[in-house]
Amino acid sequence: MTNSTFGFRHSGTRPAENVRRIHVSEPISGLLSLVILLGLTGCPSGAPLTSDLDIETVSLEKLQELLLKNQSKNRVVLVDVRSPQRFASGHLPHAINIPLAELKANDPRLMGKNKSIVVYSEDWYDPLSQAAWKKLVYQGYKQVLDYRGGLTVWRNEEGVLVESQ
Repeated sequence: MTNSTFGFRHSGTRPAENVRRIHVSEPISGLLSLVILLGLTGCPSGAPLTSDLDIETVSLEKLQELLLKNQSKNRVVLVDVRSPQRFASGHLPHAINIPLAELKANDPRLMGKNKSIVVYSEDWYDPLSQAAWKKLVYQGYKQVLDYRGGLTVWRNEEGVLVESQ
């Protein structure tokens, strides 16, 4: 005999008394409930969207303009999000090193009225700066830019990197 719910054969003429029959609609409704629950609790209320399409980028030319315009006003914080070892081997002038894992909300180095935060990493293919942008925006920072191209573009165009001891 074939069980009509799943097509399994069993030896008796009726299903065993201690076996529960599962209808196809039960797993689907359970899955649907789980999806709705995760959708409602997945992101904190009011959290900013941080997809790749939301990332605000800045070109080398715009970065140079920002740095020159705000040099004396100290309104731009240039953040190298690579490891301290990679930072020490060469970084952009006036940059500070805050590795991605150490980016925190309310960091005094990043706070200030009308401050722009520009994050960068090694090159176009290094995802650290994108991840840093997303993390900072998610943490509530408002004026965050991702300098795409990072050290590679800077080195090719400007040629000047600073080494730390």
